[in-house]
Amino acid sequence: MRSVILIAAITTAVFGLTELAGVHYTETGLAGTTQIYVVGFEDREIVDAFRKGNAERLNRFFQRWELQSREVSEGELELSGKEVKTIYELFEVFYCEHRSRLEKQMAEQRAAQAKSQSKGRESSQPKAAERQEYLVIQNDIRFVVLDNNEYESRKRKIEFAGPGMFELRNFRPRISSKMGRKVLYLDKTHERALTYFFSEIDGDSYTRRDYDEHKEMFLSEKMQLHHYHWGRGYHYISFPQVYIVIFNSDMDKAYIPMYRDRWNGGGSVEYQRQDGAWKMSGSGIRSSWIE
Repeated sequence: MRSVILIAAITTAVFGLTELAGVHYTETGLAGTTQIYVVGFEDREIVDAFRKGNAERLNRFFQRWELQSREVSEGELELSGKEVKTIYELFEVFYCEHRSRLEKQMAEQRAAQAKSQSKGRESSQPKAAERQEYLVIQNDIRFVVLDNNEYESRKRKIEFAGPGMFELRNFRPRISSKMGRKVLYLDKTHERALTYFFSEIDGDSYTRRDYDEHKEMFLSEKMQLHHYHWGRGYHYISFPQVYIVIFNSDMDKAYIPMYRDRWNGGGSVEYQRQDGAWKMSGSGIRSSWIE
């Protein structure tokens, strides 16, 4: 684990690599609670755009966000060290493969709904959205490196904030160049702006409220939104979202014990590096979980 600690010292300034051992986080702004903070420009911009029905202001919000969403460069990765480079490479393979499958499924769902409607039948499923202008990608990811001898026995027992766990922040995988799509990284500033937008606003405070179909429609051409299963609010990330990656010390095996690919669940998957490329191992996606 010493090599990971050294990498953390080198890359903190660029990537924000933080060890999570002994760290406990408390999520705020949940349903029924009120947060008070200084309202920023991004918060007001999207709210005012909606109130005035101003598509131009909405476009400016997303264009400015896009300009700030610069994917990681080869030069940055060369300076980052083996662990960081490896997690980028693995995530990019996993995301592009899985997102392509999800978009194929959504296209099939739209086609089925269109066929049903052409026969005069209303589908019982919610209308499948057309492909949005942007993919919204997670801006942080957690990982741990286990000794080769411990990997098989411990990979399914790792805690999300246990010893040796690291969080890679300012995570900017190369999805745009690999998928030919516009990409936004969900940093804290824009996550807060979206949460503020979907909240009940009272001066400098906000309270999360129930889902708002009118606001959903206002953003529907820009980004995909998924309701939380429990509580109020939305998932802003364009699935899949990876919560944690577990590597062996040779960095040629990787287990993703929990990823989300829908509003109420997801799965797990294992990869192995073969001939320099990451490939799903065994049966690929091993299991699914539901909230």
